[in-house]
Amino acid sequence: MNKKVLIAICILYWNTLLVAQYKYDNTLYHTVYLEDLPHALKQSGHHLLLDVRSPGEYNDTSMYDNLNIGRLKGSKNITIRELDKRLNEIQAYKTDPVFLYCSHSQRSRRAGKLLRDSGFTNVINVNGGMTEFHLIKDNSKKLNSLFEKNTFFNLVSPESAYKLITSKKQLTILDVRSDSSFMSLTNDEKVNSFGKINGSIHIPLADLKTKLTSIPKTKPVLLVDAYGDESIIAAAILHEHGIKVIQVLFNGMDEWVYSDNFNGKEKVWEQSNAFGFISSVEFDTRMRKNPPPCIIDIRTNDEFNNQDKVMTYHNRGHIQNAINIPEGELSSRLNELEKYKSSEVIVYGLSSAPEAFGAAKYLANQGFKSVKVLTGGIWDLRWKAANNKGLSRMMSWVVDVPEDNL
Repeated sequence: MNKKVLIAICILYWNTLLVAQYKYDNTLYHTVYLEDLPHALKQSGHHLLLDVRSPGEYNDTSMYDNLNIGRLKGSKNITIRELDKRLNEIQAYKTDPVFLYCSHSQRSRRAGKLLRDSGFTNVINVNGGMTEFHLIKDNSKKLNSLFEKNTFFNLVSPESAYKLITSKKQLTILDVRSDSSFMSLTNDEKVNSFGKINGSIHIPLADLKTKLTSIPKTKPVLLVDAYGDESIIAAAILHEHGIKVIQVLFNGMDEWVYSDNFNGKEKVWEQSNAFGFISSVEFDTRMRKNPPPCIIDIRTNDEFNNQDKVMTYHNRGHIQNAINIPEGELSSRLNELEKYKSSEVIVYGLSSAPEAFGAAKYLANQGFKSVKVLTGGIWDLRWKAANNKGLSRMMSWVVDVPEDNL
């Protein structure tokens, strides 16, 4: 991940995690799932659709390339940072529906509380924001009709990318990760676990301009990277080169790993991990049908017990029946896990931190037969539960969440 993207993620992380996540959903303000948004807007009469991201994100001009992901048609932009000072601009909607959205539906939830505290009576959070939008938009013409962008490339979900790859139409799959990332030789076990898409051409972003002649101008291109940032830089280079149809795998191989194992995914994905992955949705199914015998939380003892005094947003509870063995203690406590060597073992952290992948690799190397990383950790479990239609039950798998971080 390049430095700009790391900074962007840190900013978003701090801005969205320092307050309660979901405790005000359908209590202080209402919520609407993206699938239901077109109908809700149509039925709401006089309403406001408010985008609370930064102006750069709203206009697809952000310096953070992977935050330029389009917007919803007809929306007004007031960044969350200025909303309390610009309430006079939306006073006409004080008793009318105000639909709020952002990138991950965290800033919009903060905005929802702010508006309700300021006397707005009909506030609705759009669950999932633009991130969820790009994961489901291709399955809904009505939802797609709400979308507009100022970019020349198209963002595609992992499932849509799979359909492109297997459509038998002409396609160049271009992977622009560094050599070490593409060959799984970095110091980051998460990046190493990404693997590669079969049939992809590998040209590192740093070398792309000097190797453009090897990329046919007449074929559509699917760009792949680690986190979605390098592909967008590469898209600009290809566009200048004269390639007209450019698709970008949304959030790169990170999103590919996060996604559920839709039918056929494994057939086009080459990986050499001694461990596997389990998505939040797949974990939910597993827990309801036949809970895994061993779930390991690799965070620190303080985080597991909600006692982190510095980064209090890390105090997010833990998964039901999980045992806490910090990654650094695995080797000294391996004897506690010997009885699970032939059983399914699921490892997780707060989100999708490299430590969980490192722990999974270590256990697999010690002879554990079925080790899986819960992609996204407890963060994604709760995010999916709050933002995906029909998955609210998943919230119950994370227990002991402090009141301030609900």
